[in-house]
Order: sequence, then structure tokens, then C-alpha cells
Amino acid sequence: MILFNTPANLLILGPICLGLPPPEPVAFAFTQKNMRNADDSPEQEKPDTLDHGQPYNLYTEIHLLEDHKDIVRKLLRLDNRRFASAADDATIIIWDVEFVQKLCTLQGHTLPITCLLPLKLDNGHQVQNLLLTGSADRQIRVWDIDTGSCLHIATDHSGSVRCLIPLNDGEMFASGGQEICVWNKEGKLLHKYNRSVNLVPVIALLSITNNRIVAASEKQLEVYSVTYEGTSSAEISFERNLGPHREPIQSLVTISDKMFCSGSIDGMIIVWSAKLKPTHSINSIPDYKGNSKLFPYSVQHVFCAENRYIFAAIGAGFCIYDVETRRFVVKKTVAHYSKILHMDLVCNGLYLATCSEDGSLRLWGRKPEVRSPMTELRSPIIHKNFSPMERFFGESILQIGSSESTKSPELLGECLGHSGAVQMFVDFGADGLITCGGDGVMIAWKNHEHEEMKRCIRVLELKLDANCTL
Repeated sequence: MILFNTPANLLILGPICLGLPPPEPVAFAFTQKNMRNADDSPEQEKPDTLDHGQPYNLYTEIHLLEDHKDIVRKLLRLDNRRFASAADDATIIIWDVEFVQKLCTLQGHTLPITCLLPLKLDNGHQVQNLLLTGSADRQIRVWDIDTGSCLHIATDHSGSVRCLIPLNDGEMFASGGQEICVWNKEGKLLHKYNRSVNLVPVIALLSITNNRIVAASEKQLEVYSVTYEGTSSAEISFERNLGPHREPIQSLVTISDKMFCSGSIDGMIIVWSAKLKPTHSINSIPDYKGNSKLFPYSVQHVFCAENRYIFAAIGAGFCIYDVETRRFVVKKTVAHYSKILHMDLVCNGLYLATCSEDGSLRLWGRKPEVRSPMTELRSPIIHKNFSPMERFFGESILQIGSSESTKSPELLGECLGHSGAVQMFVDFGADGLITCGGDGVMIAWKNHEHEEMKRCIRVLELKLDANCTL
């Protein structure tokens, strides 16, 4: 049974959202089936399924956010209580995560939003919380997220702005597209490097040691040097190209001060040293295009933990790789029915969450060894001395690194609510997580018992206040 509370957009999860078989006929189930058969399957192996409900899934309440009018592609956590969503409808919305309420809408762009970057501006009297947005309309806009006002509009790019990164300890930022530009916090252009018009636009930038920027363009990594003079002047110069990937690069992330990595749609991840030399490659696949030429092993998303572990979404599966021991800690070839678009550790490492083109968000981890597993899951104890990585594995970093066996996390839950691909999500710990999708909808997934307790406390506070005024 699903209970609706229209004014609050509140749903208590029932059979459909908890992965139990829905009654027939159900249009949503038909949509899911179509999406699951749409991709090239890399293996005959099938994804794990949940046969007996979801006793280990704490996300038992959802709130629907339907204010965007097109695909929502970007989510950004701004602080402990707010997040931003950006969509192809050219708008950005700032939200309160606790009450799941819209705070303001940032309007001004005319084409889809492509990138977001938060910055803080300290003018000596107060700290302004800024949000930088890049768009396919060639603009970069600087917003004050506390007031919702646009402070500056930069129009120096000749094409779509593809990426934004902070520079010089957050005193400046860089943008990438057909050109690479460096700006101060207020949005004043400090230097513009005009790349050849024959080159494919930059889709990702990464700031590394020795004042360098690495740019990903098609199959190529380009290295640039940035010279600073305080916070008022900067100059970019091309340094060199790094050895190319076989296919276009999708991911470019920092591992540590000494290493970074790049992943491409052929499934390969290359680890680079700070000296710009490849140390080794991961997951080289000979027949990487697949039978239907859909690149089923494509590296869609990468993040790193503890300065040594690479978490990579590869096709419909994922892996965790230790760059120090050069071995896979986890390797799951098939985790979804279609490609995984985003993954991260959530709820302080209680789960590894993965979201996919198949319209689902899946939760992976360890089944608690306590007699009543929901005791820990519904009121998770955060061990201050445990990192999210350690909590996920239930071992110290030393134990994880010294183990020679490949671990296999279990499927603990599946969150079904979107009718299109789940693009990404952001985690807010005890306040749940937010997903966005190709259906233009965002969903706030929360722990119903935790939320019900907060609602009861608020009612008691209101009654106490009313009694005090009498």
C-alpha cells in the first residue's frame, strides 16, 4: 500500500518502492522493463535481486520534487542543509533538505546548465555564499545563493561552458570549453587561452600539483601551466599532451597529491603520477565496443577515497581498486540492468549507492551482525574514529589494504521511483539522500521512523510554545 499526502508531496514506501512485485498491469513496471533491455549486456551474468523485501533499506519515505520542467542532470550539496539542482530547463533551484522545500529559483540562463561550482567570497565584513553556473548558452553566472540574486554574467566563451573548477586555494576558478579561462571570484576574466578550433571542446578540468591544469578533450589529456601573481593576475600556457586513450575520456579525478586518474568509454582507467607519467592502467578490454557498438564497459563515473582507492562505475558494474597494492578490492561485473551513471558512499559509509540508466538506485554493503539489524540501520551509530570507507567494509584501512581476498558487497536495498534514468544523487547522512532523473523529477529518500520522530518533536515544541503564550 502507498499512502499519499498531496500537500507535503509525501509518500510512505510500499510494495512498488520497496522492490516487491507490483499489481498488474502497472505502467511504471513496463517502463522499467524497456529500459533494462535497452543496453548491451557485457556478461551473461544477471544482476542481484531482492527476494524477501528490504529489511536493510532505511530509505522508507520519499518526497517528490517536481518543480523542474526538463531532465535534471546536476545536484550539488551546498552545506549541511541546502542543495542545488540544475536542469535542461535552464534553471537552478536551491532547496532546504530537512523540510524538502524550495528556497529560491535562479533564472537567467537560456540553455541547459552544464556545470556548478560553489565558492565563498569574504569581503572583510561578511562571507557571501556564491554559486557559479556554466551553461550551453556560453555564459557563466555568479549567484548569491542566500539572496538568489545574479551578481555577474561572463560571456567570454565562444561555445558551451563544459566545466568549472576552483584554483589557487579557492581564490580563483577556471572554466573549460573550446577555450580555457581563469577568473577571479567576482567573475572578472584574468586570462583566456584560445585552443585551436580544430580541437574538441574540453569536457573536464583537474587542478594538480605545481600549478598545473589537466584538461580532457576527446581521447586526449592536455596539460597547462598557470602562473599567478597574487589573486589579481594569472596566465595560462600550454605545456604538453599526455598519451591518448583509445576512446573519449569520461572521467578525470584526483587520487592524491601524487596521483590522478582518467577513465574512458573503452573501460580503461589510467593512473598518472604527479610527474605526468602513466604508472599503470586498469581494466584493459580487447573487444570493448560490444556486439551492438554501445561500449558496454564504459567508465561513467569515478571517485577516490583514502588517497588510494578508486571507485569506478564500469558499464553495468563497479569496482574498487587499490592503487598501492595494484589489486581489486571489489569487482562486480553486473550490478544493474544498464549502465551505472553515478556512485558514492552514503550514510557515513553504511552503503555504497549506485544509480543507473535502468531507473533504479541500489544500496550495497554488509548485513549487520547484530540480532536486530534495523536497530543499527534505523538509528545508525557514527563511529568517530571510522572513516566511511572503514565503516563500509567493517575493517580498518590497514586490514583492507593487507587482505588478499576480493570482497563481495551484498545488495541491501533498491529504491525505485523514477520513470527514467537516475542521473546522480547527493547524500545528507541522517537527512537522507536526493536523486534526480531523466523524468525531470527529484526524489528525497528518507528514513520514515527518523522523520516521524522529528515531526513528533516539532508538534511537542509547538504545543509547549502555545502553552507558554497562554
